[in-house]
Amino acid sequence: MTDHALYSLIYILITWFVTLVQSGQVSRMSNQALLGRANYKKGVLVLMAFLIILMGLRPAGVGGDTGAYMGKYRKMMNGLYDPGESVSDWLFSSFQYTCSQMMPVSMFLLLVSFLYVYAVYVACKRFALNNATFLMLCAIGAFSFFSYGVNGIRNGLATSFIVLAIAYIKGNRVEKLWCALFCFIAINIHKSTALPMAAMLFSYFYKKPRFMFYIWGSAVIGSILMGERLSGLFMLIGLDGRMEQYLTLENTEETEEAIANAGFRWDFLLYSAMPIFLGWYCIFKKNLCDLTYHLLLGTYIYANAVWVILIRIPFSNRFAYLSWFLYGIVLAYPLFKFNLWRNQGRKVQLIMMAHVTFTFLMWFYTGL
Repeated sequence: MTDHALYSLIYILITWFVTLVQSGQVSRMSNQALLGRANYKKGVLVLMAFLIILMGLRPAGVGGDTGAYMGKYRKMMNGLYDPGESVSDWLFSSFQYTCSQMMPVSMFLLLVSFLYVYAVYVACKRFALNNATFLMLCAIGAFSFFSYGVNGIRNGLATSFIVLAIAYIKGNRVEKLWCALFCFIAINIHKSTALPMAAMLFSYFYKKPRFMFYIWGSAVIGSILMGERLSGLFMLIGLDGRMEQYLTLENTEETEEAIANAGFRWDFLLYSAMPIFLGWYCIFKKNLCDLTYHLLLGTYIYANAVWVILIRIPFSNRFAYLSWFLYGIVLAYPLFKFNLWRNQGRKVQLIMMAHVTFTFLMWFYTGL
């Protein structure tokens, strides 16, 4: 078993167990206790601390890009790399260079892991103070959470700042300035966050929930009927500096597996649709929605619609993550905020366990 497989197994086993315990407590709560009482779970905070240490002090073999980041960092420590060479995503390189003058690479990775996890927790506290730890547990249980904490760490860190931006955008003038700062940080860590940032802003200024469902449904139909043409159109837009590379990959050894797995991924589409189906149920069947949920769901749906259009290309999971980073929070928010069903705790337990069990099954399938 590789280091990456072992570390990801430790992550999912502990997360699954904590979810089992916490969801068991949820199942015994009345609706009033679940939705109206402060439910502060120290076990989730312990899990957060454990994951920060697990991801931050990982060896080079955990996460495909970890070795490259370590090598670049050591070059900076030895004066062999000029951070000014990185024109794109300059903020992360500057941050990396500054840290290289003060701390070893292990402490740098630990710091990045702390920011990646803690930023999401701060956002969860603003989304739903009473049930912030439950939202955080669902965020941790999403199957992309660990991989973007140890592999695509720039992307993961940048999207954590986008989550913070969503949490602050609907506040007062000072909080909106914080939102702007978080967006600035995110896009200069990883340019691809322009997509969820645009989705967030559109959701904030255009508060028509029915429209977001039309957009997603149209993206699914358009991808089925005209997938390759639409992919070529988005290549011209260039959401990320590597988009053209992903859409026009050469047939190299490195890309053979990705090309073999390319095509219309009905399994991932169904996975992506779960929070959307729940959102439709909440908004149109139960007539339950607030501005926070509208922002979360809208950001998720609009960003996910772009991935649906690009679903056939190799490495399309990299675009899927630009919506999936919100998956656990979008799924959990209405469960802990709105009165949806009788004996809601039992149903929430089933959803929480299904959510984290899917991540467990994905470990067997892909090794995360």
